[in-house]
Amino acid sequence: MPADRQRSRPVPSSTYRIQFSKDQTFDQVRELLPYLDALGAGALYASPLLESGAGSNHGYDVVDPTRISAERGGPEGLRALVAAVREHGLGFVLDIVPNHVGVAGSRENPWWWDVLRHGKDSAYATYFDIDWDAGPILLPVLDADEEKALSELALSDDGSELRYYEHAAPVAPGTEGGTAQEVHERQRYRFGSWKRGAAELTYRRFFDVSTLAAVRVEDPEVFQATHAEIDSGGPARFPISCRCFPTWQLLCGQHITTRVPGAYVSCTLPGRPTPRGSI
Repeated sequence: MPADRQRSRPVPSSTYRIQFSKDQTFDQVRELLPYLDALGAGALYASPLLESGAGSNHGYDVVDPTRISAERGGPEGLRALVAAVREHGLGFVLDIVPNHVGVAGSRENPWWWDVLRHGKDSAYATYFDIDWDAGPILLPVLDADEEKALSELALSDDGSELRYYEHAAPVAPGTEGGTAQEVHERQRYRFGSWKRGAAELTYRRFFDVSTLAAVRVEDPEVFQATHAEIDSGGPARFPISCRCFPTWQLLCGQHITTRVPGAYVSCTLPGRPTPRGSI
């Protein structure tokens, strides 16, 4: 197969979807490339590859959009995969989800953890749609019997975290001292029953999934932060076609062309030349 097929076919004629996870890594998929090549696939279509929640088998719960998933093989594994993809003349279509982040394991998400600790003073406070006028951020993770569940809150040994079984949240500086329940009342968030999530949530989420917090990609700063690893090609350092929900994006060399419902919008990032056209 011609080595220049990728360059001559920026839009692949066909794709073969691969669901990456800790059980199907970059190294394992690299071994499948000869088969995909012989099958006639125009491109490898990858599930999200950014750092997601531990054990995630889909990758849509990205917890850190600035890093490649360690469980899937990390940046070195991706570099090797990309090199092999290019050797076979295949394209690389990447599924991305820049409009929300996973917050189920709050500690895994550095942006969300910082917001819980510092509230409106967090450097990432404007990254999320949070109704600060509604009071502390509601975290609907407790049992239906909220009063009983709150009595089961505990502090970590060093007092830096509040915990409810597998759920944890940071203790803000200067709010330490006393019982877990007293410390809880001083935080920028409140643990609440899962039943309250539907009607009382104080942050925008992905549909009705409270563990996926929406981020404000309409803000250029947030857009840049959520796309920086992908826009640069990350460890790949080569053009990658990207599909995301609810927008579809095609990274064409030096710019990102974004298709949104009812319109086509070219988002030229700082320092990039204005594109001559869009797809």
